[in-house]
Amino acid sequence: MLTENKFSKYLLYAVGEIVLVVIGILLALQINNWNKQKLNDKLKFEIISEIKTNLQIDLKELQDDISYFDSINQYYKDIIDYLKINASPNQDFFRLASTLRLSPHFDANLSGYSLLTSKGVEIISNDSLRKSISILYETKYPYYFKYENERIQYRQLYTMPKIEHYFITIPDPKSKYFGDFKISKKDYEDLKSDTSFLNMFNIMIYENSIMIDRAKSTENDILQLMEQLTKEINTSKLLTKG
Repeated sequence: MLTENKFSKYLLYAVGEIVLVVIGILLALQINNWNKQKLNDKLKFEIISEIKTNLQIDLKELQDDISYFDSINQYYKDIIDYLKINASPNQDFFRLASTLRLSPHFDANLSGYSLLTSKGVEIISNDSLRKSISILYETKYPYYFKYENERIQYRQLYTMPKIEHYFITIPDPKSKYFGDFKISKKDYEDLKSDTSFLNMFNIMIYENSIMIDRAKSTENDILQLMEQLTKEINTSKLLTKG
């Protein structure tokens, strides 16, 4: 009986030890999971904050491009009007011609999205936000760049050779565009009768108008995503405080 009583005590002690060890392991795992979740939440907060900062810069650049395209189209129309009514070029025409060098180019900031893809997009548990980020960077931006590249290629292949045929660039660091496009009286007369050159202007105005439309659409996409990011950032701050 004494032996059985001792064995029962030992067994109860052993079971208690096992239970304590299991509880300790479970607590350690839970603490580890909490720590991992905190690190993931911190990383997610940093990533979406960086994406938002990137988008703020992108938005400003895109809005500037829209303004530039509007101004350039007006310059092109002014040049066409000048050619129609003036028999010879003057300094005003040279200043207008210097705008032919202008070509806005959108360069998106991708550091935040690159960080997200390197860490795994699943770090963002908000399905709607994750989908919106993916659509902007994988669909909307490439779609915009496609049209922009087509415009740039047309400019390089057709516009610039035509401009360089008629105009000479005179560098001037003090001028608004760091130089003027000068043209001789004879080249000016030839230019006035060159219907392909005037048609090229109309094509450029058309291409710029398409880019304005695409830019405004992309601007709207950026604003919508920034709103979602702001909500997610505010929610993360509240959870952190809690």
